[in-house]
Amino acid sequence: MLLAISKGGSWGWRSEPVLVLFLAAVLLLAFWVPYQLKSGHPMVNLRITTRRLVLMTNLASLLVGFAMFANMLLTTQQLQLPAATGYGFELSVFTAGLCMVPSGLAMVIFAPVAGAIIRNFGGRTALMTGAGVMIIGYIGRVFFHDSVAWVITGSPVVAVGTAVAYGAMPTLIMGAVPITETASANGLNNLVLSIGTSTSSAVVATILTSVTMPLGSAMLPSFDAFRDAFCTAALACSACITAAFFIPRATQRPSISAAELVVQGRVLAPSHRTLTPAVVSVLRTEGELVDWSLVDTEGNYSVLPPL
Repeated sequence: MLLAISKGGSWGWRSEPVLVLFLAAVLLLAFWVPYQLKSGHPMVNLRITTRRLVLMTNLASLLVGFAMFANMLLTTQQLQLPAATGYGFELSVFTAGLCMVPSGLAMVIFAPVAGAIIRNFGGRTALMTGAGVMIIGYIGRVFFHDSVAWVITGSPVVAVGTAVAYGAMPTLIMGAVPITETASANGLNNLVLSIGTSTSSAVVATILTSVTMPLGSAMLPSFDAFRDAFCTAALACSACITAAFFIPRATQRPSISAAELVVQGRVLAPSHRTLTPAVVSVLRTEGELVDWSLVDTEGNYSVLPPL
């Protein structure tokens, strides 16, 4: 699917290779999902990933990935386009790359800010805050675009929002799944993020090649194309805020000892037959939830108790 999305613009969306890739993706998914649900040791625990908190976080990740990659693509394109377009700056590839350095630095500098927001207000609030900052950055880029300084200012604003939103996602995922499932759940979240960036590349390319203006013998994107792309990215951020609104507030899991001990077992009915579906929860004596696990098809579970 990712290959079809990333190559659809150059190969043709109705070309045979792209259609075959999309068909193969659907068929493989139709086989893989039931197989994972039946497997006693699935690569990805789909029963956990369909929980509302995980599902909404993954949807938000897709939308943030879309908006983040659009910022990178549109900035470098605008900086390199001819000045005769009225909005381009005719910079070299090297110089345009240097103009992206402030965006990277902004993400590094504001990473601790994202951590502070998460600690004080939770991952849900941090995700919505980051998406909101990205919207401000994209709206600003629609109206302020007539100098390199404005471009270099607008792009880091989007990057700051990206840093805050990115920091919230692993926190939300790890607070919603059993400790023993955090690796696979975060891996799936990164995959969804990749789908967002690949989709962004395809959508931005489609917009820039559809809304054009003549310049000599060439057809180049008009500024209306960039404006449409900025607005599309801002809409993706708005949809991210909507998805985050439906993320339930998760209770912070208490920290456990660094010397972790994995306890495994099997849930059986009084008749000694495997009991499934079932959930195993680990609580402190005062009632605080430490960890939990969905049993697999054979009734097996893995949990980490406090030491």
